[in-house]
Amino acid sequence: MQIVLMRHGLAAHHGAWSDTERPLTPEGEAGIVRLGRAWPHGTPVLRIVTSPARRCHDTAHLLAAALGQPPVVVEKSLLMETPTAKILAGLRKHATGSFVVVGHAPDLGEMASALLGADVALRFACGGAAAFTVEAFPLRQPGVLDWLLTPETVAPLDRASG
Repeated sequence: MQIVLMRHGLAAHHGAWSDTERPLTPEGEAGIVRLGRAWPHGTPVLRIVTSPARRCHDTAHLLAAALGQPPVVVEKSLLMETPTAKILAGLRKHATGSFVVVGHAPDLGEMASALLGADVALRFACGGAAAFTVEAFPLRQPGVLDWLLTPETVAPLDRASG
């Protein structure tokens, strides 16, 4: 099974919005569209599981549009600063086939560490994604990092295809 961890696109600064209501910026929206166009072939997505925060929800729907509209499901355990064990427990019900998790930093980095069974610090940029293959979920053994896409690696790919 493949699990893709993805950080929401670039969001508006705090100010007029509460943290959970911050929208994506136009640049953030464009970055998610680029990532959808650069999505690696052979990475099927049966569903997208997202934090209820607006920036994550909007990211999930933009990605779904680029990937043929897999269903988007809101998972409350993906709200920021939820302990990793609680997030992984909340994801169990979605763990049939390959799926994308749209969430927040630093939670995604901690989840990546748990998926790899290692004490690593994988940092997710806004609009970045990493795919992991795991034998089972919940984990019985460490997973493998398959690929990593960052806004910096996606932009040249998008220019080349345009």
